[in-house]
Amino acid sequence: SEPPAWLDVGCGDGALVMTADEYGFKSVGLDARQQTTRALQAAGYEAILGDFMAADLPFQPFVITMMDVLEHMPWPSLALQKARETLDPAGVLVISLPNIASASWREMDRSRANPYWVEIEHHHNFSRQRLTDLLAENGLDVVHYDIPHRYKAQMELYAVLRNAQ
Repeated sequence: SEPPAWLDVGCGDGALVMTADEYGFKSVGLDARQQTTRALQAAGYEAILGDFMAADLPFQPFVITMMDVLEHMPWPSLALQKARETLDPAGVLVISLPNIASASWREMDRSRANPYWVEIEHHHNFSRQRLTDLLAENGLDVVHYDIPHRYKAQMELYAVLRNAQ
């Protein structure tokens, strides 16, 4: 059978698309920046130019990743609804973003060196609890929580469709 599909929303430099491909997934990057999608395509990977909210995908992803993406979306609840509707019933949604309730966030605030407050592209800041609640409101349950070390104050949540566990 065909390998499971992995959709990386806001794929950036394509590193996750390339890694998913190495692990045997049908990996696809989705990004609103033409330069990004062209570079991935030139490297031999599948990339779709467009907005996740308007994307009409010809496949059902088993994995959807939104790494440092959800906080940039004006309507995160609608994005989670779209992810829920798009995701394979047995699939997983992975979200990574800053955690406003983390100790490192508070330390950056205390030292007046928190770069997230001046990120004009950030529409939202989430705590772990608020993001977990938002996922639940949209029919997704968190099955794993992690703290990645790519950036300060980061969190990573893995969610599945409710009743899929």
